[in-house]
Amino acid sequence: MNKRILLGVGTDPSPSTQQALRITSELLEQSSPDLLLVLLHVIPIPYDMTPAWGKSPRAVRAFSPTVEERLRAERVLQRARSDLRQRGIAPEHILLLQRVGTPADEI
Repeated sequence: MNKRILLGVGTDPSPSTQQALRITSELLEQSSPDLLLVLLHVIPIPYDMTPAWGKSPRAVRAFSPTVEERLRAERVLQRARSDLRQRGIAPEHILLLQRVGTPADEI
């Protein structure tokens, strides 16, 4: 069976993120070897709510993330992976996932 744990990781290495990484690594150590951890970072994108002629008030246009935002997301995920590896979690048990959108919706 394909078992996975999803852990959302923010841009700052906050104490709560560090605690979540610690608890997750402990859980992985005690679990079956087929359990995988998916580290998720969501790049939030702003929406253009500017009214314009011919544009419905409900129509919004999402902006694409910048190269800097994508690189920052990659660094965040790599840092979390590194932290888990230092705690003894094998890299093949860690998957990295970047999404773009509203964090609550993407999670």
